[in-house]
Amino acid sequence: MRTRQATTADTPFLRDLHHRAYHDVVLRQFGRWDLAEQGDWFDKSLREADFSVIEESGSPIGAFGTRIEADHVQLVELQVLPEWQNKGFGARVLSLQQEAALQRQLPIRLRVLLENRALALYVRHGFIVTGQTDTHYLLEWLPPDSAAAPELAPPSSALGGRAGIRRGEVD
Repeated sequence: MRTRQATTADTPFLRDLHHRAYHDVVLRQFGRWDLAEQGDWFDKSLREADFSVIEESGSPIGAFGTRIEADHVQLVELQVLPEWQNKGFGARVLSLQQEAALQRQLPIRLRVLLENRALALYVRHGFIVTGQTDTHYLLEWLPPDSAAAPELAPPSSALGGRAGIRRGEVD
């Protein structure tokens, strides 16, 4: 597995990934799938985060989007194609995000739909539920005390690089 900064050429893959990754959970939670509405949600997430593509053997299998704030890292999206789920890729990316956040001594915050099975992944990785809206759980991971934390050097792609799809770029 490797990650790379997304480019505008990845937009069709990212849109398809979003729709495939969210289809079942949206149906479970809301009882319907509206393609136009989901397209709007995709566009919104692409504007709010810097995206990287997850690849296995040179093929894109997922993506994640992050936004670094003054007091935390916001994990806006972590999506893996359904046929690649439950194979450890999401866990590996999440661990990379935690290592990168640890270097910055920043917590990671995210939200997950109430019906999303990914909640269990986040809890296994030390995230705690800090709140709930009508539609989402709010979660946070706190880095361990820096004095007790091991020295970790995340790959430069762990929180996204300088090039590629940046917040606000939508094709």
